[in-house]
Amino acid sequence: LGGLHIDVKLADELANRFNKVWNEKANKKKAADGERPVRDIKQNLKIMNKLRLESKKVKEVLSVNAMFPVKLEQLLDDIALHTKVNKEELEALCEEDDIFNRALGPIEKALLNANISLSDVFAVEVLGGGFRVPRIKRTIEDYFKAAFVPVTVAEPVEPVEGEDAAAPPASAVQEKPLEWR
Repeated sequence: LGGLHIDVKLADELANRFNKVWNEKANKKKAADGERPVRDIKQNLKIMNKLRLESKKVKEVLSVNAMFPVKLEQLLDDIALHTKVNKEELEALCEEDDIFNRALGPIEKALLNANISLSDVFAVEVLGGGFRVPRIKRTIEDYFKAAFVPVTVAEPVEPVEGEDAAAPPASAVQEKPLEWR
């Protein structure tokens, strides 16, 4: 499970909130002919990408704060999105798709593939940004608490740039240099 699942779910909610405002304003401008088409921003991939980027920011802030204001000026048709998202709302959205419990799927699959049971595990080290979401962290910790297994979080590795990112020459990796024929 990656944080992308949460980002997509939150972006969808932000799109729903924008659609409500967008359609209300569009309906006020329409003539009294009774025809009021429903518009959906989810068809616009560029706008949805903006919402996903904002959702990622919201998710990261909500991992340590209780509430975050979302302000996207002139998102579409000179209409802005001004709303607030709190941690409880985000968790409720994720509960709808069972996102938190899906985090246990890869763990159970790894145990099955390794042909071991939960009682055979003596320690767990978790990698990845999804674990920074408090509810995911709590779900995984609770899963392993049943077997008294300690869970530790690996610190993020500094990104490597420039010359340091280049692979070492083959002769530095091998015990002896290659022989040419």
